[in-house]
Amino acid sequence: MKSLKEFDFRNLGNAGFWLKFLKSNYVAVALLIILLLALQVRMLPGYNMQYPRLQHEADCYLIFRLGESIIENGYLTANDTYIGYGTLLAGFDHTKGHFVTYYTYPVFYWLLNPLFGVSFYWVAIWMPAFLGMLQVLFMFLFAKELFGKRVGLLSAAFLAVSPGVLFRVSAGFIEKEPIGGVLMMMGLWLFAKSFKVGDVKRSVFHHIKLPFMHPEGHKERIRIARIVTYGVLAGFTLAIMSAAWGGIKVPMLVIGIFAFFALMINRYSPTLFYSYMATFLSFFIFSRPFAISPHMNDIEIWSSFVVVGLMLLRYGAERFRLVKKEYLPYIVPAAVCVGLIGLGVYVYVDVEMGEWFGGLMQTIQTPLTSDVIGSTVAESQSSAGFIANSVSSFGTDYAISAYRLPELLRYFSVFYFALFGVMLMLYLYIFRNRSYDYIFMLVFFALCGFVATSTVRLTYVMGFPVAIIAAFFVVKASEYVIRNTGKVKVKKEYMTAVIGILVGIMLITNYASAFVVSASTTPGLEEEWYQAMLWLKDNTNKSDVTLEWWDYGYWFQYVAQRRTITDGGYHNRYPLQRIAKFYTDPVSNESLKLLKEYSVDYVMVSPDLIPKFGAMSKIANWGSKVDVMPVFSLTNRYQEGGKTLLEYSLGGEKIIVAFTTITEGNQTSLGNMTAVIKSGMGQAYIRDIGVGNQVIRTPRENSMPGMVYMAGNAVIFIPEAIEECGFVRLYLFDGAGLESILEKVYDNMGIKIFKVNYKNFPPIQAYNPNIPLEDVIE
Repeated sequence: MKSLKEFDFRNLGNAGFWLKFLKSNYVAVALLIILLLALQVRMLPGYNMQYPRLQHEADCYLIFRLGESIIENGYLTANDTYIGYGTLLAGFDHTKGHFVTYYTYPVFYWLLNPLFGVSFYWVAIWMPAFLGMLQVLFMFLFAKELFGKRVGLLSAAFLAVSPGVLFRVSAGFIEKEPIGGVLMMMGLWLFAKSFKVGDVKRSVFHHIKLPFMHPEGHKERIRIARIVTYGVLAGFTLAIMSAAWGGIKVPMLVIGIFAFFALMINRYSPTLFYSYMATFLSFFIFSRPFAISPHMNDIEIWSSFVVVGLMLLRYGAERFRLVKKEYLPYIVPAAVCVGLIGLGVYVYVDVEMGEWFGGLMQTIQTPLTSDVIGSTVAESQSSAGFIANSVSSFGTDYAISAYRLPELLRYFSVFYFALFGVMLMLYLYIFRNRSYDYIFMLVFFALCGFVATSTVRLTYVMGFPVAIIAAFFVVKASEYVIRNTGKVKVKKEYMTAVIGILVGIMLITNYASAFVVSASTTPGLEEEWYQAMLWLKDNTNKSDVTLEWWDYGYWFQYVAQRRTITDGGYHNRYPLQRIAKFYTDPVSNESLKLLKEYSVDYVMVSPDLIPKFGAMSKIANWGSKVDVMPVFSLTNRYQEGGKTLLEYSLGGEKIIVAFTTITEGNQTSLGNMTAVIKSGMGQAYIRDIGVGNQVIRTPRENSMPGMVYMAGNAVIFIPEAIEECGFVRLYLFDGAGLESILEKVYDNMGIKIFKVNYKNFPPIQAYNPNIPLEDVIE
């Protein structure tokens, strides 16, 4: 390389010089462009934010609040009485939480604020986008290590323009995934470098008889040292990740399952032995001092120890010649079969072990939806739904819809190419090259797909294997086509140009989808919620407690600076089930007991609880039944004189409301009001119609129990079982009949807040569940 004095600056205006420069440095230039593109598309949501608003996840407000606390105090709060108030009355110790995430953003602030004077809010908005760009960088390094620089570049490009990862990694999303994703890809990259160092000779590995300084033995030791070093670095990186994000299960399970399959199909090698043992054991050792150190009963830990045992068995059998050489391929499968039979007998004989194993299997099949609470918050989806959603999440559907592009472009979805890539890898592994790389990527793809089928939010991790395998297919298919162009008498230059154009269209259309998703991302704390939070902050005492559904707890804690019984963190069955019953059951003795037990000062209801009612009902009844409040939208309106007919639709069902308008002087009222529900099974009159604070009951016989509540351009159907529930009484009927104990003090933009008046509570011991609450209050 020429020194600056020897460099001829006259070449800067020479086109040939730049062409030569780009040709020799195209990887670095292309990667720089990809990284800038990734940063740009991830920054778009930031322009829609305004203090104190962050992205939709309420968890962002917890991490932001903790970050401000760290900056102010210099350390992490050890007794936060806001978090888990209803579950942990003594407060929550954040030093035993994901402290790496909590400290990462303040570290950025400490680095940038002295230089540029930026605020912590600025860090919260833009640093997640920067971390998202770093994920793309490590994606390139990881894919390049496995399949070369072309696949690496295209993998990075696909991840850069993937809509399916932006909802967890973009501006304003100050959460665990931005830093966790960087550490995950860094750890996988280092692990790949470990097992890609090269083969360790079996003769030297088992019987090093050569002198210490012999060249062959020295090279072998250097190679082993490199394998172990990369493995230890991978384990250390993943250990840090375990203190940043619960997603540590994904890379650790990928590495463990990869090693397990390699053993089962006789792809054991000394290289794999050193690589896996160094990675897992260093991860386990380094993660122990961390607050979120893995527990021995965590699936990624005990399963990894099973693989360690199988590794040692395979190594020992060969090293100490426990079996004949021709039987070595069968020793691990045989051990697994014997272990499964023994486990089956054990769980059959031991009842407690059987229950534990049954729960474990359920957790494996549905990682985040195996319990009642998890199934309501983890955004469950079926396998078919996962595939359908993935075509959009990792494809062009958003751009087609927004820009009215040809439907043909739907087939340029990266997800389709990833499916082709899976088939190509299987073919190459079976018939061509039994490479570790194919096993690793197929396991990565399958595991991420498995966990993503249970919950939408884990679709994020699916973006990484999808990008790599799709890039692998595109590169290999392109190389094959170009290599065989002579057979169809087409010049390679022409075919290369055609392939380049197709890949360009693929990248551009997928980028357009990412642009649509990113640019349309808005803060979750909408204006009506923000105004309600400000009212609480300005009109209530700091010690006051507000009751709302748990999703929004972190908003109250940061913006309103008030406690809630529950928040976005995990809560067990108690008290969450009691809160769900407060909203979904009729207001009762137990409702008032809940308020008094937790010293609730204000009860808040919002329109958000209508679509969440099914989740609340499931928790209230602990899965035994689920009541919902379906919303029908206005589709047609017919009017003739004083008679009006409104038609509302939801799917294949319709609700028709008819009434007459009666005008007397300056007053207008409704008369002869009826409601009919129509479906494929027929039609029936609905017994009750709710209008404002009144309920109109139809005089018709054999009418269907339930209520239709008029809500502007929509109607809400309320089944009979929940007509008198707390949410309906408070939100739709403004607490009618409960005014003496729940006084409405705020009603703005759909949000309603009620003040609890304990002085009007009847004595607790006088409560009788068989007496209506109205009679008790009176």
